Amino acid sequence: MQIRIGTRRSDLARWQAQKMAQLIISEEPTAGIRMVYIGSLGDSNRRSNLQDIGSVGVFTKSGELALLNHDVDVIVHSLKDLPTILPDPLILGMRPTAGGSA
Repeated sequence: MQIRIGTRRSDLARWQAQKMAQLIISEEPTAGIRMVYIGSLGDSNRRSNLQDIGSVGVFTKSGELALLNHDVDVIVHSLKDLPTILPDPLILGMRPTAGGSA
C-alpha cells in the first residue's frame, strides 16, 4: 500500500507530516509513504498582508485541491491554518493525544 501525504515545505509542516508517516507505519508497517510537497498562496506571496490576499484558506486551498484531484491521499495541516468550513466531501480527522483530548 502506497500512501501519499501532502504537506507544505515549512519546517513545522514537514515535521507534522513526518510524525503522521510514523503513526501510519506504526499501524501498518508495510505501508509505503511518499511525501508530496504542495505550495500555497500564503507561501508564494510573502509581500502581501494575509487579509489582502484572502486570509481564509491561503495555506490550505492548494492542498484541498490536490486531495480532491486525487493527487494525494491525505493532507497534514496545523489546525490553526484550517478554515472552519471545508468543501464537500473533505472531512477533518484528528488523532487524540495521550491525554485523551484531540
